[in-house]
Amino acid sequence: MLSDVDVDLVVLKEDMAYKGRSMISPEMMREFILPGYKKWVRRFKRHGVPVVMLDSDGYVHDIAPIWVEAGINATTPIEVNAGNDILRLRGELGHDMAFMGALIRRELPEAEGH
Repeated sequence: MLSDVDVDLVVLKEDMAYKGRSMISPEMMREFILPGYKKWVRRFKRHGVPVVMLDSDGYVHDIAPIWVEAGINATTPIEVNAGNDILRLRGELGHDMAFMGALIRRELPEAEGH
């Protein structure tokens, strides 16, 4: 499909973190998950996909640098309630990673009828 369609964004989904920490150590992530991420990101980039976003709930400070190593360049939702600090993440990762989110979901008004 990537050969036939111009794709602007690919979103990978995983939940490797929970409140306050990742579910596996950064070392284990590098050993077991990073090779797969690199393989997929290379394929997406080879086909001209400019943005590879990772959706991962929970505290991501320990594992987000590994995503950057893989070539992943955006993440969401940056859960504040899990202890994420979007300004600190920006300072640590610079412009190698774009962020979407950093909202406190329970403080958002409910959509009427939903």
